[in-house]
Amino acid sequence: MSAPKTKDIDPADIEIIEAKFLDAATPGFEAEFTLDEADEAGAFREDALSEEDAKESAVETP
Repeated sequence: MSAPKTKDIDPADIEIIEAKFLDAATPGFEAEFTLDEADEAGAFREDALSEEDAKESAVETP
């Protein structure tokens, strides 16, 4: 699994982020990310549905 690339970042930093992703997948292990690492990994990307999109996707049942 590789971290999404949003800006120029040192390849060594990408390796560190990828290692932290693997650590985070270990049950009970609390991987710590710096703010920059979390940002690079996509933690602050807004990808939720808008209110309008949510309303449009609602299924009405009789």
